[in-house]
Amino acid sequence: MVEAVIEAGANVVNIPDTVGYAIPDEWYEKIASIMENVPNIKKVILSVHCHNDLGLATANSLLAVKAGARQVECTINGIGERAGNAAMEEIVMTLKTRNDIFTGYSTNINTKEMSDEASSESKAFEVNEYLAKIQALVYKYFYPPANSQGNTVKAVITLSAIGKVQDFRILNYSVNKSLNDECDKVKNRLLNVVFPKNPQHVSGTYTIILTAKE
Repeated sequence: MVEAVIEAGANVVNIPDTVGYAIPDEWYEKIASIMENVPNIKKVILSVHCHNDLGLATANSLLAVKAGARQVECTINGIGERAGNAAMEEIVMTLKTRNDIFTGYSTNINTKEMSDEASSESKAFEVNEYLAKIQALVYKYFYPPANSQGNTVKAVITLSAIGKVQDFRILNYSVNKSLNDECDKVKNRLLNVVFPKNPQHVSGTYTIILTAKE
């Protein structure tokens, strides 16, 4: 399958541990096996997306890098659905601090901005508050049908630095068609909504979990 999508024109291939079940040794072997056995793998960037259900998302991501991955999907403070994702700051600082182990690996992140603990905590709080405001505002335009309780749809929204909606799309639909139809309508309702300005003054893409509450 990986070979086929590369031949079809993909330039990034993402390998997810969607339910956070993998442990580092087997995840390393999986990524290493892909690097070794997919003949055209050098044509793309191999990416990983690890969840933290067993508390191993950062470890799995780092072992994937050692095995050949060159892109890690991660989030600030590991924020994500269920137990979260790999934490960006943990990955960045591990690569920097333990460059005796991760020789030759680096990021473009200015770690000086992460060195002041108080400043880091303040920024983390600011980001978390911003994400909560985005989620809350989306929910104002979300009207789940009566027969959809307990079902969840995963979406992403892209906002400009000044809060303009640039994109809204569904990543994973639920098994409930009525809820899926409702979520498809949310985008049009959001087109003229002004979201809060990004505290870091940058555009960004954010995960939105739309749940029909019981």
